[in-house]
Amino acid sequence: MFKNKINLLIYIILFFTFLINFYVINQFSSLGLVAFISNDEIYLIEQLLLKIKKSYIAFNADSAEYGIEFLYLAKILSILDIFLDLKEITIYKIITIIHLICFISSNFVIIKIFELIKINTKFSLIFVFCNCLNIFFIQSFFSLKPDFNIVFFLITLSFYFLIKFNKTNKNFFLNSSIFCASIAFCIKIWGFIMLIPI
Repeated sequence: MFKNKINLLIYIILFFTFLINFYVINQFSSLGLVAFISNDEIYLIEQLLLKIKKSYIAFNADSAEYGIEFLYLAKILSILDIFLDLKEITIYKIITIIHLICFISSNFVIIKIFELIKINTKFSLIFVFCNCLNIFFIQSFFSLKPDFNIVFFLITLSFYFLIKFNKTNKNFFLNSSIFCASIAFCIKIWGFIMLIPI
């Protein structure tokens, strides 16, 4: 019973973390407000917009590439743009919401990891609470950089599959772990962290 209450509290914390940050992300009405947070973000969104909208005229970005994930995102968003004619700020919101979902998903995966290795649920609560208040993660919700969200999610997922493989000895979990770690590595070099124990 006590464990269920702690789990409920964890889900409430994650739900409100999502809700509050989703609300804040949707308050951005123009790229000018994004630039107010960081000039890097304008550079990054323009990099992405140059790949999606051929007619877009960049003010800050040049032809240099930021990261491989932008190539994948650009292809997906260009298809959406054909049907929905996405505005620049909408593209920014879509990506930041994807990052927010990856962060919330990472926490769920970490809770599952704690359950697999039999860590007390109180520690799960403390971990999730501290994670949701971590300033680096909060700042990363509004960033196009994938480091603290997409890569973190893939690494935690890879770690989860590795633990499942050690417990069950099923190759599916090992292959899934390698797959997630490889994608994390392709997006950011520090994703290689999970390739070492595998």
